[in-house]
This record gives sequence, structure tokens and C-alpha cells, in this order.
Amino acid sequence: MTRFFPWIATTAAWFVMVSAGAPWCHAADPARGPADLHLAFASPFDGSQQPYRLYLPSAYDGSQPLPLLVALHGTGGDQNKYFDHETYQDGIYKSEAEKRGIAVVCPFGGDAQGRPTEWRGVGELHVLAALEDVQRRFRIDPDRIVCTGQSMGGTGTTYLCCRYPDVFAAGIPLASTYGHISLVTNLRDVPMFYVHGGQDWPIYAKTGPLPITDEMRRLGYNGSLWMIAETGHNTMSVSTERVLEWALQQKRVAHPRRITHRAYFPPHGRAWWVEIQDIERPGWFAEVDARIEEGNRIVVACRNTTRVVLRPDPDLLNREERIAVLLDGRVVFDDVCGGQQEIVLSRHAGDWSGVLQPVQIASRTAFGLCVRTHNRNYVSKLVMWCWAERRPFRRSGHSPNAT
Repeated sequence: MTRFFPWIATTAAWFVMVSAGAPWCHAADPARGPADLHLAFASPFDGSQQPYRLYLPSAYDGSQPLPLLVALHGTGGDQNKYFDHETYQDGIYKSEAEKRGIAVVCPFGGDAQGRPTEWRGVGELHVLAALEDVQRRFRIDPDRIVCTGQSMGGTGTTYLCCRYPDVFAAGIPLASTYGHISLVTNLRDVPMFYVHGGQDWPIYAKTGPLPITDEMRRLGYNGSLWMIAETGHNTMSVSTERVLEWALQQKRVAHPRRITHRAYFPPHGRAWWVEIQDIERPGWFAEVDARIEEGNRIVVACRNTTRVVLRPDPDLLNREERIAVLLDGRVVFDDVCGGQQEIVLSRHAGDWSGVLQPVQIASRTAFGLCVRTHNRNYVSKLVMWCWAERRPFRRSGHSPNAT
């Protein structure tokens, strides 16, 4: 149990109310590319300066938004690995991104002690903070952000895409391994392109790309696996051109009519216009399935939650007319939902009801502990959530990803 304490402490940090400080960089933000920038932001977790690298291709002049590739390094790496290191083909991602007009951002995936985060907890927080910083400084197309990574970074790509499906247009995990198969349900609108060396450690593919792509096919989702023969753990010399070409073709689904979203942890409960805000039984995922139907109706089914928020998408619903919400076959809300309002569905004494409240959307990099009267044992639930989030790694019986 003691080996889980650092990760539990890291995850508990999500419950500290935080706000990002003013970022700084080593060079002035350029008006145009090409530019290889060493930048940093103040960590929303502890205020420390967190470095990242950003490459802007020649196509960038600030007049048009560009697609962005988020590249996550492996264990033992840092924000420079994709840009400079010989094992990552001496910056091949920069040269191939330059040819295609793609910006590339590489965050740092270690904690305050330099230990690998597996892109969870503080690691995922810093990915989201780096994205916010890049989008604030530069013109990035929010519908063309693709996540990729090598080894630990590939596993982190699956982790992030499953938990933030409305952020990424697609995911490209390289040499990845385990993932929560139960959360693959969240990838309906997030294509995944897995790349794996045929000579890589068999357990990696058996606990990650193989069952994940099998599950995506079963669900009718867009998931594929490229197994490269006679290639080991690092496929970049063979795969990079195809990876970036595939990334260039991806575009985020910004307005899905149906959302199925599962979460083990409340900060992972938001996707597009729905949000799970409570998990009734910790250690098990909560689920919301919501679809928009003709007649300005939203049909909802919930599982293991007592509180869900709907933020009707004005591109899909007429917010000047009454919106009917049906849950478990019963109308629980039927009213006009103004542009600055959201619908809160909650269950009390076994019955669901819906009410309006002002829109309250927290930044994904700023979370606070919200203790509600119906959930007084939040802290003990937190520990159990942390344990649940860690179980797949413990069961797999192997070490964390090597670089």
C-alpha cells in the first residue's frame, strides 16, 4: 500500500483550489515561424515553473490557426526528448511537422522530485496547463489538437484521450501498454491509431493496444493498430511520416448529438455538454449516456451517480424554446434554458429531478474540494478513487514503461 501513497498525494492535489500564475519564456513570442521555443508556465499545482518545448513551423504567421500535436515523452525523458535526442531520431518530429505545417508541443512529465508521473495526476494537470498556455499565446485550431506519445507517453495518450475526449481530435499511442478498458466507451468520437513494434515486449501489446482496439471494434469505433514487423520498442524511424500524415487528417467532433461518458474520478466527469459531478460508489465508474432527439429533447441514462449537469449545445438545441429532459423514461425537466444557465439533474430518495442554475464551468486546471451535504465522506472516497485508478497497473505485473 505504501507504494501508492505518492500517487494518492498527487491526485489529492486536484482538490486544492488553484489558479495558474503568469507564464514566462526564454524568448519573446514570435509573430511567425519557424521557431523552436523553450517556454514555461507556473504550475497550477505548486506554482513551480514547468518547462515545455514548442515548435512553430514556417507556415505559422499568426494569421491562421494551425493544428497542434501534443507529444508526450517516455520514462526518463523530458520536454527536450522529441526535439533533440538521438533515440527520438534527433528531432524528426520537428522536421516532419515543418513539412506539414503542424505545431508541436512537448510538456515535461515528471513530478517535483523528477519521478515519472505516467501522465497522471500532476502529469495530466501539466499537459492541460501547457495546452492552455500555448492556446493563449498562439493561434491554435482547437478542433485539430492530436495527442501522441512514446512508451509511457503512449500509455499517457490513451489515459488522456479516454478522460478528456472533448479536448483531443484523436490519439496516436506509440509503444503503449495498459489502459482502463471500461473507459474505451468514451472514445466514440476520438479515433485512435496505435503503433507498435512487432519485436516489442509482448505484454505491452497484450495489455494495451490489442484489447483496446478489439474493444473499439466491438463498439463500432475508429480504432486501429499498426504492428510494424522486425521493429522494437521505438518505431520512430519507420513510423513518424505516417503518424504525422494521419494526425493532419484528424478533426475534432465539436458538437456530438450523443455522448456516452464514464469516469472513476469527478474531475474526469466532463465531456462536451455533459458533466458527471458525483460518483455514488467509489471504485466503480459512473456513467452518463445522453442523446439529443427531435423535438428539442435530451434523453439521459445514468449509472452510479446522483448528480449530472447538462449544458445544452446551442448548435444542437433551440435554447429559446422549452427543452425536455427524459431520464429513465420520465420527464424530469421541461423548461427554457437560457444561454447563461445549465440543467442540474440530481437524485434524492431515489427520484430524479432537474433544476436550472447559472453556468458554472471550472477550468480543467483549477479544482477545489466541493463538499456537498449528500457526500460528507469525500476524503475517504478520494483514497478509494486513487486505488481504483491504480489497479490496472498493479494487475499487469510489469514495470512502468521504459523509454
